[in-house]
Amino acid sequence: MNIVSLGEVCDIIAGQSPPSKYYNQTGEGLPFFQGKADFGELYPSVRMWCSVPNKIAEAGDILISVRAPVGPTNLANQQCCIGRGLSAIRPSRIVDTKFLLFYLRFIEPKLSEQGRGSTFAAITQKELRTLPIPLPPLGEQRRIAAVLDKADALRAKRRTAVARLDALLQSTFLHLFGDPVTNPMGWEVRTIGEVANVKGGLQLSGQRKDYPIEVPYLRVANVYRDHLELGEIKTLQVMERELERTLLEPGDILLVEGHGNPTEIGRTAVWDGSINPCVHQNHLIRIQANRKVIHPVYMSRYLNSEGGRRQLNKAGKTTSGLNTISTSQVRATSVLVPPIDMQEIYLARVETILTMKEKQGCSLEVLDNLFHALQQRAFNGQL
Repeated sequence: MNIVSLGEVCDIIAGQSPPSKYYNQTGEGLPFFQGKADFGELYPSVRMWCSVPNKIAEAGDILISVRAPVGPTNLANQQCCIGRGLSAIRPSRIVDTKFLLFYLRFIEPKLSEQGRGSTFAAITQKELRTLPIPLPPLGEQRRIAAVLDKADALRAKRRTAVARLDALLQSTFLHLFGDPVTNPMGWEVRTIGEVANVKGGLQLSGQRKDYPIEVPYLRVANVYRDHLELGEIKTLQVMERELERTLLEPGDILLVEGHGNPTEIGRTAVWDGSINPCVHQNHLIRIQANRKVIHPVYMSRYLNSEGGRRQLNKAGKTTSGLNTISTSQVRATSVLVPPIDMQEIYLARVETILTMKEKQGCSLEVLDNLFHALQQRAFNGQL
């Protein structure tokens, strides 16, 4: 397979940000894309326009993020203005656009590693132009792109199915309990402190190295809205009395106490007991619900709803760049408490939807593995 540099077979247009006085949200001028934040799955989403653009990409150009982060790509589906966080790659007649897009996405991890800079990672125009690209004959490029396109379309369908199940979870909550902000069904309102025990976690310190018991612990990076990420679990040393106080039990709700992003404080997930023993650090608050009154899954999903988020975000405070919420503020947070039998109906529906979501997720994993194998073969000349 012939190897060429990207600059030999494509025009590369470096983005340049116009003066901010030319930005607008009223549709005047060209759509203005500044970086990966504007990217969708394939095409960018318009959030801003520019009335006096400096650098212009044409429909069909590949847009590549060249700084913070380096490597993500989208296709321009219309003429647009590009800022300094992007470059536009315009393939010549001997390059199939989809083939090149698939290749750039294939090597995105390597591109990311090339990013340099003391403030944020970036790739230079020279590095972009000299990037080696495999280039089979045009007909072969199109054949490879068609094969990858079909495999990628199957992955997209699975992702859509998973997204619809997430939307179904939200609509199921609204159908049974109504809007959690306005409480149109008139459910009883209680504070968390009335229906649950609220406890803080363990503070990390250098003194812990001399403590006798090593135990896994959960931190903010493990807790997201209604799901856990347990790929990386750290350990710390504890005293026996600390272990007894902070030992997690299945059904405990973990609430994020501190975060750099104010919209992320208060996010919650229910502990599944998959690691035992396990404790939690002080940037997570544990809520132990009185299950005769309120179920942990219902409470977690309420706290992650618009009604719960508003209260927790309002209660949060900012200190030294970190947004935090205290255990007392959590105890004072209101929660709607429908009858327990209605909560049980909701839980059964949630379980059914999550089972369907798990099956779709497994199918998506298989398709992802197939797609990556096809990429490897395609760009090694074996497809």
